[in-house]
Amino acid sequence: MMKLSRLVLAFLLVQSFVAGISTDRSLSESPLGRITSTSVVKNQPPLKLNKSSRSITIEAKTVRWQAGQKRSEFPQYRETIVRYPVIGGLANPEVLKKVRSATSLKTIIGQSLTELRQDPSYWLTEIDYVVNYNRHNILDLTCTISGMGAYPSTSKKRISLDLNTGKSLQAKDLFKPGSNEAIAETIEQMMQQEIRAKIVDLRKQAPDLKPDMFAKYHFRAKDINDFTIGKRGITFHYNFDFIHAMKAAEPTGAYFLTYEKLNRYIRSDGAISFALGRGK
Repeated sequence: MMKLSRLVLAFLLVQSFVAGISTDRSLSESPLGRITSTSVVKNQPPLKLNKSSRSITIEAKTVRWQAGQKRSEFPQYRETIVRYPVIGGLANPEVLKKVRSATSLKTIIGQSLTELRQDPSYWLTEIDYVVNYNRHNILDLTCTISGMGAYPSTSKKRISLDLNTGKSLQAKDLFKPGSNEAIAETIEQMMQQEIRAKIVDLRKQAPDLKPDMFAKYHFRAKDINDFTIGKRGITFHYNFDFIHAMKAAEPTGAYFLTYEKLNRYIRSDGAISFALGRGK
């Protein structure tokens, strides 16, 4: 993370940012060489995370390998650590197949473990995941993918699944029809408040800084399907996608609403109907 004083200089030099041009996702680079070794870290025991009517087990598997020349530094040498979930415990084989597919490396990052090992770019440094929720027939995971190209880059893949069907959950599965606009308006207010606070913080170092760079960012109903289901509520996410030089100025893009605040919008026959009545 760059210091704020350097960030001010970046405001003056990086004109492409205003146009919304992002390079953070570009991770291409020259091959580092052939993989020199591969090891499988001892698996963690299966983790039983709930006792609901759809109880699943999650076994964490970790694989580690090295690419390039040992005792060298990046970019001549790189170690990659991949930790991924293996799902079990569902009685319905078709549903289990769908859940495993949705949480596979092929779905998360677009490449299988074998393909990742053989990728000549060797940009990947780490994949990891956390379980956000595994109750009430819902499995919610967040996977973090980190790599190194021209700059370090990190992205997140959020997965919310209905364990009755194995299908991905969307806002329409959680909230009443016509609710998206009202929820989005609430999130937009939270986002703009965060942006204003960010501008105040930046102006401490650059009093003449203009807030135009934030003018195009608004949370709309179309953005509502990027969410995380948790124990106390839903976190909605917004991808500002600032370029690497401006990452220090980027708002969090995560906006939490409790089930109490969402109560009026929750479908009585939906995936989070368990939350109805909270706060009343």
